[in-house]
Amino acid sequence: MEWLRRARRRVARQWTVHRLLVKCGAGARLAIDSLSIANELVTGHPTAKVAEIAQFAVRDAHVRLTEQPLLTALQATRSAAVLESADRCPRCTPATPLRVLHVGRSGSSAEGLADIFQDVPSLSDYDLMFELVGDFRWMDRPLARPGEEPDCISAQHAPQLWARPTDSPAFVTLHWARTTECEHESTLLALPAQQVRRLMFEFCRAIRPDSTISTPGPAVNTQRSEDNHGGKDHVPCLRLPVWPGREAFLSRRRVHEFPSAAARQELCQFGVHMVPTGREGSATELYEWRLSFSRAEVVAIHQLTATQRAVVKSVKRMKSYMKEGGATPSLKSYYIKTAMLWLAQDRPADSWTGVVDGLATILDWLQQHIAAGSLPCFFWHDIDLLSLVTIEERKDMLKTIAEMKRRTTALLMAWCADEFYEVRLLFEEGSVWRPLPPRRLRLVLTRVLICRAVMDGVTKRTTLPNWQSWAERCVPPLLLASEHQLLQWYYRCRTGAYHQQCYLLQALMVAPEDVFCAVRLTAGDGERYTWDAAPLVATLIDRDMRYLTGDPSAAAAWCHRQLSVPPEERPQAGLTAELDSPRGRAELLLQPELVVRFIKTLPDRKVWLEKSDQETTLVHCKPLPTCHEHRQHLEEMLDYADDLVPHLVKHLPGMDEDSALITIHVWQLRIRHLLTGDRFERQLRAAVRGSVGRWRLRQYVLGTAAENQTQSHQSREQSLEPDHDEEEQRFESYLLKVTELASRQTLELREAQAAHGNDEHGEDESQDHRLWVNVYDSQSLQQTPVGEEPLPSRREQMIPSQGFRHALGLWKIVERHQQEHDELDLEWNEALHENHEQRDRDSQSEPAENQD
Repeated sequence: MEWLRRARRRVARQWTVHRLLVKCGAGARLAIDSLSIANELVTGHPTAKVAEIAQFAVRDAHVRLTEQPLLTALQATRSAAVLESADRCPRCTPATPLRVLHVGRSGSSAEGLADIFQDVPSLSDYDLMFELVGDFRWMDRPLARPGEEPDCISAQHAPQLWARPTDSPAFVTLHWARTTECEHESTLLALPAQQVRRLMFEFCRAIRPDSTISTPGPAVNTQRSEDNHGGKDHVPCLRLPVWPGREAFLSRRRVHEFPSAAARQELCQFGVHMVPTGREGSATELYEWRLSFSRAEVVAIHQLTATQRAVVKSVKRMKSYMKEGGATPSLKSYYIKTAMLWLAQDRPADSWTGVVDGLATILDWLQQHIAAGSLPCFFWHDIDLLSLVTIEERKDMLKTIAEMKRRTTALLMAWCADEFYEVRLLFEEGSVWRPLPPRRLRLVLTRVLICRAVMDGVTKRTTLPNWQSWAERCVPPLLLASEHQLLQWYYRCRTGAYHQQCYLLQALMVAPEDVFCAVRLTAGDGERYTWDAAPLVATLIDRDMRYLTGDPSAAAAWCHRQLSVPPEERPQAGLTAELDSPRGRAELLLQPELVVRFIKTLPDRKVWLEKSDQETTLVHCKPLPTCHEHRQHLEEMLDYADDLVPHLVKHLPGMDEDSALITIHVWQLRIRHLLTGDRFERQLRAAVRGSVGRWRLRQYVLGTAAENQTQSHQSREQSLEPDHDEEEQRFESYLLKVTELASRQTLELREAQAAHGNDEHGEDESQDHRLWVNVYDSQSLQQTPVGEEPLPSRREQMIPSQGFRHALGLWKIVERHQQEHDELDLEWNEALHENHEQRDRDSQSEPAENQD
């Protein structure tokens, strides 16, 4: 019966919207503008968004460190195949696997343009960019000119990476720089996009087996059945440290300095990202990477005004409501965002006077460019976003735009009715089917915003019990990252006091002229000024007071009793006037604790308040796990390692049992290495430091001084940490040899089986292939003297099923590889012991140096 409930809600909403449109008449735009901008002021502060990004960066760093071993282990069998291939040159290509350096939030969720809310269906998704690095670096000129190839480099400086432009300016292919010792004449392709996408797909299938997985473009989307949004897009990427089309971007003619000149310079210095997807139909489609301006988009969107951001959100809301009504809007959100960026540059900032007018401007701009078949990328004009869009798709987009234009007011009024319950105050004004006069409409909208300000002040007051849960979940990540200023802003923008100020400010902007003039401005300390809210609150009528207090007469009596007590004896200070005066109303309604104290005297309202307090959720994330909890989780995973082999075989297409065994063994070695000593704690601190400031967004909301101060603090912390790069390189070398040895043993066992003619015994063959993992999991081979009962194990159980000579041959293969493995273990342990001794000597010499 869910469809019936949805149908009823849809009919009820349509009826509400119809009544609102009748009541507002020609002033419907004023209502939409006022409520949309008020909502943006409350929810879209850029500093709060940067703080949220920083918090998620810390959380993602924790998750990344625990999942990194699996990502690198999945490359084990692939790397072994590459090492033996003829296309690989050991002199110019790296041997170690890719790893994730940073997971960054991008897209609409990071820009503050997403419409994702708890228990509210949404089309938006969360974009996670996995920045990959490896044992290589970029050449001094990372992006070659068309038709050119860089000179050879010295072998000791290899491996180095460079990008070659394709026929399309948005796509490149990656190559390894040839060395003077390379024997091949042409450059080798590096990091084919198809392989990187496959790696991310296998990684997501392994860690999210219960999710629905799709591969839109370069992303791997995972969506759980309980998600009410578009899921999470896992996007692998590389950072290209140059800005293609730099000169054109910096010298472009601008009506308005957008982005700011300093921001444009910094964006070009930072560079761009590349994501693994090729141009459809290209000869090198499987190898191409596409340029991504994700970080630049976040920076630019944060520099938009509140009205401009509200316009973009409004277009996206219209798409959502059209889809909910059964339509299939084909206009992409990225095109909407691109249109706003161009218009923010080409129109004066003060020309954006309202949301509805701005929305019409964006739709006109999009209609013009889509009809012409050309939509240039804002950050590089040479990229045409419509180059691969068919004529039919363009026609569908033009139909969507025409429908949006026709239904703009109705669609946005539907959002107002859903977001602001208080708009129903309009129904009680004037005649049922006649629009309100302009001044009266402004008065009602002022009252609507004041009522929302009072209600948010109460439901999100700082004494709400749920703030303890918020502090436990949101404070530790930002403290770990030393982001104290961002933490302060993050908290401030979530409080009821901040919401109250935003709604009151917008109420002042929409109020009639006589009310606006009655509000006085008072100078405070420094550059602070205070607006007197009493004239605004004076616009409230008895119906509003009944909505806010439940019983206006009881509220007046309660205030009178409070005022009859001497000020020094009052249990709650703050009241200086009776409730029937503007001052008394302002003092009661704008102090949430006073409102709560009164509400608790009314049984019905007290029940409502308790229910509201329970349902008000300030945060939806879980507490940040401690290092001990991470360790415990990883140790538990090691205990269930045998169960992971069938898990990989089941969920990863093309993964046979042999490859799964190698993958799990490499994963076990990496986990054990990570849990050795205090390595996990050290790497976690390094991961947190590297993740938070990777995109350098702080400077755009707190200023360059704050950015430099935080980087200086993190540099001092990093200087206190010893350098363990050499030890990690030795471990990677050891692990690479172990992987090669395991792959070689599996191959030899297969060849031995084929030579013996037992290919038809699939079950026995799988047991033979499993021999190597039994060898590596034990310290030595189990050898049983003749005449004694052998120990029960899979190894001994396999032998009687084969011929004696064949079994002896397999046994020799296992023995030989076990001896090689023991030699690798001995070499690694000696290197590890030597490294620890050197570290102890360094730590002992530091006090003497400091004393000198």
